[in-house]
Amino acid sequence: MIAGIGVDIVEISRLERAIEEYGDRFVNRVFTQQEIDYCERVARKAERYATRFAAKEAARKAIGAATPVVALSWHDVEIISSTEGAPQLQFHGRAAEIVEKLEIIRSHVSLSHAQDYAVAFVVLEVYGTVRGASATSGFDQ
Repeated sequence: MIAGIGVDIVEISRLERAIEEYGDRFVNRVFTQQEIDYCERVARKAERYATRFAAKEAARKAIGAATPVVALSWHDVEIISSTEGAPQLQFHGRAAEIVEKLEIIRSHVSLSHAQDYAVAFVVLEVYGTVRGASATSGFDQ
């Protein structure tokens, strides 16, 4: 059963400006070293940074849809690549605690970008039903 869904869209130029203006301070605050290494391998780095930024936001929204979220560090949600190159979510710190408490069994992330925008969509799944939700309506009774 779906526990949370999140989507986010980012202007690539906005991320590009943030990186130009704040440099490593911004990049290191928002992205893990593994994400930085992945993004820095190509000429159009801003596209990769923007899709990962959108994925972090979408994941935070998906977690927040499942439970009230107090505060998550940017590094609490990491976008890694499978051995086949598909994006995957990895949770750390507070996000990992919340995901464990919610008994999330699977997460899905889809990333895409065009010339000006990057978008990410995240789905979190639990086994069975979400506590407090009706199996028919999805809303609390």
